[in-house]
Parts: sequence; C-alpha cells; structure tokens
Amino acid sequence: AMTMMNVGAAGKEDAVRAKAELRGYFTELTAERRRSPGQDLISTLATARDGDELLDDKELAVMAMVLLITGQDTTTYELGNIAYTLLTRPGLLKTLQTEPERLPRTIEELLRYIPFRKGVGIPRVATEDVELGGVTIRAGDIVHVSYLTANRDSAKFDRPDELDPDRPSIPHMTFGWGSHHCLGAPLATMELEVAFATLLARFPGLRLDAEP
Repeated sequence: AMTMMNVGAAGKEDAVRAKAELRGYFTELTAERRRSPGQDLISTLATARDGDELLDDKELAVMAMVLLITGQDTTTYELGNIAYTLLTRPGLLKTLQTEPERLPRTIEELLRYIPFRKGVGIPRVATEDVELGGVTIRAGDIVHVSYLTANRDSAKFDRPDELDPDRPSIPHMTFGWGSHHCLGAPLATMELEVAFATLLARFPGLRLDAEP
C-alpha cells in the first residue's frame, strides 16, 4: 500500500506493480468470501444487496483494496500528528496518563483539530453558476473544496483554533458527512485509540528528541 501511494516519478513502475499485486490479492480474497462468507466486513460487502443489485466482482475487489489503502495511509499520518501534538502539550499528556478513560473523547477533538490528509481532496466541477462568499463560481470551473476547514469554523466551534477535549460536542468533518461519511471511520478511530492507549501505558516517559 505504501509503495502504491508513492506518486513520485521515480517510483512509478513500483507503484504500478504494487497496485496490480494488491488488486490480484483482493480479487482472490473477495472471490473466496463470496464462496464462503464469514462475519468480516468483506463478506458483508460481498453479500450486501440493494434490491436485485450487488457489487460485481471487479467492484468488490476494488472496494476492498480501497478500504485497506485509505485506512493505512491516513491513519499512519495521524499517528505521528497526534503523538507530536500530545508531546508538545505536557498537561494534556499527563491527564491522559492518569485518566485513560478520557482518551476516546480526546481522540475525537484531536481529529477535529489536526488536518487529516495531505491535500484538500478530490476536485469538483461546478455544474451551474453559483455565488459563494462573494465570489462567483462559473459552470465548468474546477473547484477544490477543503471541507476540513469546517473543523475550524468559528460559527460552529467556540475558540476553533484551540485544542479543547472538554467541548460539549465535537461533530467534526474529518471523516466526511452524510452519504460521503467514510466507511472506515470506526476502524480508524479504534486503531488510534488502541495505539495511544498502548503507547501511553508502555512508554510513560516518552518525549520529543528535539525542540518543538
């Protein structure tokens, strides 16, 4: 997955090979889940129906591959980002070490506070003229919508640029919203909770090796 996501020119051939190998692996795995479904997510996708429709073999293999890649990629970034954020806030770090039950809510606030990806996401094309914030966007214009800026919206959050795990509610946009809410959000959240609960317990003296 890491090789495939390396989009530099020097790694293009390796990325193409890695993609083909991943697709081949998931083609076999999803076919096996169709033949003999279990209690796992891929089996659920393999047997899910909307009326008479179900994912065909290619769709199922690609869906399974995307779940692995997107979960691995973004969660990897956030492990480093959250660790750095905690290590530069010793008060919050100590609170989590002495009150580990506060970790899940703190993770949610960290997900709101820290941008979750490398860029602003998928470009959109306007289908009609629209005015937004005093700017006219013409039909056919290509637009990048950084929906993660909603996580710092002062109309939604009090003191949006402050990290506050005790906010009354944290309805962040990190995993998208509505029909575009990330399918892997519960898995990503669980991975982060397990990682940091383990890290804080196992290395209570963890610190940065340089100035912030």
